[in-house]
Amino acid sequence: MENHIKRQCSSLMPFNCGKANIEIYYCRDCKFESELRLLLKTHIEKYHVKAEPQEDYTIQTYFCKRCNFETHFSMKWLQHINKCMGKIGHITIYECKECPFKAKYRSTLQRHVLIHHLDEQSITWHECKECQYKTKYKLHLSRHITSQHSDEQSIKWYQCQNCSFRTKYEQSYYRHRSVFHLADHHIKWYECKQCPFKARHKVNLKTHVNAHHSNEQDIKWYECKQCPFKTKLSATLKYHILSQHLDERDIKWYECKECPYRAKQKAALKNHVVARHLNEQDIKWYECEKCPFRAKQKGNLKQHVNAHHLDKEEIKWYECNKCPYKAKLKRTLKSHVDACHLDERDIKWYECTMCPFKSKRNFNLKSHINTHHLDENEITWYECEKCLYKTKHRYNLKSHKCGVVK
Repeated sequence: MENHIKRQCSSLMPFNCGKANIEIYYCRDCKFESELRLLLKTHIEKYHVKAEPQEDYTIQTYFCKRCNFETHFSMKWLQHINKCMGKIGHITIYECKECPFKAKYRSTLQRHVLIHHLDEQSITWHECKECQYKTKYKLHLSRHITSQHSDEQSIKWYQCQNCSFRTKYEQSYYRHRSVFHLADHHIKWYECKQCPFKARHKVNLKTHVNAHHSNEQDIKWYECKQCPFKTKLSATLKYHILSQHLDERDIKWYECKECPYRAKQKAALKNHVVARHLNEQDIKWYECEKCPFRAKQKGNLKQHVNAHHLDKEEIKWYECNKCPYKAKLKRTLKSHVDACHLDERDIKWYECTMCPFKSKRNFNLKSHINTHHLDENEITWYECEKCLYKTKHRYNLKSHKCGVVK
């Protein structure tokens, strides 16, 4: 009734913008086109004019606080807000009866209760008819069906105008554009108040603060129900369950179209394609500011900087609780603990299905299979760019010293 009164009986007339066609801006030197004049200017500066930019701009992104909608156009944002939230003359605070949580929107409170205070038996699950996936949210089920069970022809793809990237989701399309195709001086950065970290998206800054600057007692831990593992990030817990506890038959594999590689996560397949199959001119290189090193992935550049260019006082060391060992990388410390301090009964062995070989590390098992059990045409070769040398192992290529030119 309250929503009906707000929509139908309010003295405030609803905002109703006509469906005017948005002007398209075209590049004179190539086929690039954009709805935003500023993006066209950025494109010209990046690809056709090598001069320094004369003015400093920031692209404003408009977000809906009630759903995942975001846009660069204020009029589109106002239209969406009018549909999604209606005209509200005052703010009502919705408080949780179980804890101190409070929210501006009833839907936010309902989501909070669903996540934190509802018994397993009381939850209405939205289940996929094609597989075992289920979720608490109808929207998540809709996205799952679009992502996993829709035909290529029936999907509405959002194609990037600057590169080969395409996505099924409008939000991912805008996020891709802001990450890869905006010059740094056009980006609105979200900066951490406690360290030099900065992010293009507010949610990434929030994740950083939670991971690095929150007190132990204030952290909300995501705990695995099947083992003692816990983490600060829900995405990390999902990956842990997928990699450690999910039955092989229940896994949806993401398979490479160019080679036999497959992965449990879409992001892992994407990294594989970038590392193995992307043309040199299509790669976005992350270059080190202090040496000639460059990487195809931002995380690899970060690891390089931590390992080679930080002063001792700037390094965040990961220390072992059982011996004086310390490492610059968290995964290196984990490998040390698994190798030196883990009880034999607690070790998760990675076993070869074709021979008695087993290892504490998945990487070693993959290396073993690549070396001993793959056919010649299935092997991923690491080739030297300057000579005919090739190897089955990346570390052999790194240690290879070349004196002969092809």
